[in-house]
Amino acid sequence: MFCINCGKELPEGSRFCPFCGTRVPDVAAAAVDDAEGFAELIEEEAEEFAEEAGELSAAAEDKAEELMEAAAEAAPSSEPDGSILSGPAAALVAEEEEKKAKEEAARAKEEAKAAAAAAEAARKAAKPKSKKPLIIALVALLIAGAAGWYFYDNSAPVKLKKLNAEVDKIVAEGDYEKAIHTYKAALGSGLDDEAITEGIKGVNMRWLEELAADGYDEPLELAQEIIKEYPDMTDMVLPVVSDIFGRAMTRAHEQLDTSTASMIFLKASVNFPKEISQPLSEEYDVIKNEKAQSIISDFLNEDFAALIDAKDLGNLRNYMENNKVYDRLTQARNYSSALLRVELPDGRKLGVHRDGEKTDFYLGEYDGNQRSGKGIQYCYLTDPSDKEKYYSSIFTSDFKNDVPAGEFWEKCLRQAEPRIVWIVTGKSADGLYEGPITVDYTSGDEHIVLKNSFSAGVPGGEPLEDGRRMVIISEDGARALYSSDLNKVYGLYPLHDRFL
Repeated sequence: MFCINCGKELPEGSRFCPFCGTRVPDVAAAAVDDAEGFAELIEEEAEEFAEEAGELSAAAEDKAEELMEAAAEAAPSSEPDGSILSGPAAALVAEEEEKKAKEEAARAKEEAKAAAAAAEAARKAAKPKSKKPLIIALVALLIAGAAGWYFYDNSAPVKLKKLNAEVDKIVAEGDYEKAIHTYKAALGSGLDDEAITEGIKGVNMRWLEELAADGYDEPLELAQEIIKEYPDMTDMVLPVVSDIFGRAMTRAHEQLDTSTASMIFLKASVNFPKEISQPLSEEYDVIKNEKAQSIISDFLNEDFAALIDAKDLGNLRNYMENNKVYDRLTQARNYSSALLRVELPDGRKLGVHRDGEKTDFYLGEYDGNQRSGKGIQYCYLTDPSDKEKYYSSIFTSDFKNDVPAGEFWEKCLRQAEPRIVWIVTGKSADGLYEGPITVDYTSGDEHIVLKNSFSAGVPGGEPLEDGRRMVIISEDGARALYSSDLNKVYGLYPLHDRFL
């Protein structure tokens, strides 16, 4: 049984709804009360009818008696009565009177019989009745009540409430798919389809939230299905989706699991709007950068910094080879191209800067992510194990806005034979040579000093036949040629013409 007011299912035997307080109608009791009242009314009317019938019978008997007396008086008499009529005339009159008296007596007798019959009927009516009519009346009332309850119980609002109660029970058992199927089976059955559709949406959300508590693939698939079938639920579903991805990305972040983080971001960007994938993309970048930092932190340390301070290019190269710095730095760069650096105990920072194939390790001060203030820079080109191409340099200067500014000293080393060492001194402005520049150049047994004056990185002197101007003229007339695109203090490649 369900409440006629709120539609909730009622516990058996309830007299009042425990949810809204509405009184529960007792159909059977009401029917019995009505039947008993009806029987009492019948009995009262029967008693009244009996009383009237008794009165009628007494009156009929009195009337019959009166008529019989009148007939006796009207009978002919042998004694003279002093009538003015006599003889045949008197006889005729007497006959007529007697005839009328007989007719009156007959009528009175018939009326008396009718009254007696009526009295008998009244007496019978007044006698205690059989319970059969009462039972019939009671059953009729029960049938009428049951019919009323049936039509009420099968009305659309009540059936919808029963459907909701059935679905709630199924959901409580955890069978969300069956609950949705139950709702969908009721569509088009004459109930409120709009209300049923809202019920389906509600079950879907409860299902999604339960799966999302500790799931990943399954709730995300369900979320896609919900959005596809009910686009108007997108705003409700996306926050749940965001939480699912967020928790997954947090776990990947804790483990620096870039592979999982990549798959999470890819799944979000392919299947969901940008508002979901954009924050994941940003966190993915953070994870990659932290992964790269974790790789370089093993070799960017105080030992490495001490070799840079000593400007010891030979031992720096050995350190690079022994610690596989080139390979590990390449691996780190696969994860992140952002600035990688560590802070040393003395407060200085040791950072990695990449410029094409050339990599700089800068030890010094920073302003944000830019080199600023006093610093030492160690540079190498290509893998140190490649003795034919390996080149390294150590450079000291003041830095401003991430480039050298002011007086500098640079020592460069080419590892391949003939081994070349050169030391460059001078000034720079905005990262370009400015003013007198001196190169102390040694190749094997040969040692020369070359000088030239530069303006914004361009050397003086006439250009060569092939158009190159990066020329430093030595005191004895020898020339050291420079590649025009590397005429910067941190990218100087002075080469003797003998091995161009």
